[in-house]
Amino acid sequence: MKPNLIISVKSHFGAMEAGAHDAIRSTWGQALRGRAEVRFFMGRSSSEISGMSRSLHSNSQNSYIPKSDEVILECPDDYHSLPLKTRAICKWATDRLVDHIFLCDNDTYVNPRKILTCGYQMYDYVGKISRPISETFPYDAVDRNGAVTHIENCYPWASGGFGYFLSKLAVEKIADKYPKTWAEDLWVGQVLGVEIIQGNLLALDLPAGTYSQHFPSAKYGRGYDPSSKWMESMHAENQ
Repeated sequence: MKPNLIISVKSHFGAMEAGAHDAIRSTWGQALRGRAEVRFFMGRSSSEISGMSRSLHSNSQNSYIPKSDEVILECPDDYHSLPLKTRAICKWATDRLVDHIFLCDNDTYVNPRKILTCGYQMYDYVGKISRPISETFPYDAVDRNGAVTHIENCYPWASGGFGYFLSKLAVEKIADKYPKTWAEDLWVGQVLGVEIIQGNLLALDLPAGTYSQHFPSAKYGRGYDPSSKWMESMHAENQ
């Protein structure tokens, strides 16, 4: 019987080439083998690459033969297109016999001893939400270019960095909508928030560290680099 949880790692070709997939495969991915299915999702093209570079990059991606645990989606591969990638992952999952998926980043350390016992199975949306689930609030979403999108009645959302669970029903809700904001976790929260308040979905807020850790870029003063062996260090601490 196949595992009924698919851990869906939002990745991209640059991270794969830097060794992010191998770092996960050799740590928590290996520890979860047979208990959960781990997949890495990348996009087909990047809207952040222009001209001749885009052409060469696309040719390289098109010729790449994905490994058995990698999926190449028909969506862009850049950061600002993460909502489209999340939607594409959910579309992919709707065709699979799976009860839940867990969406996380390639710089998320998943604790193999805690991920399956955190209580997600009875809910549709589980993660580090950190706000009252049934209350909206005004929020200004600021993208990497400084552009502000004001949301007067913003629903709480689960952190994409720490990762969040979606039930089959929640997956279908996300797959059926088109993103309206650049932040994928924020967007998912807005789609599901309506359903949660109406009583159609159940949500659970869990504190940071319950089942995962996200690379602390503020602490290190830089983004995640697989060569730093942070993933391996985290895994050694949690054995």
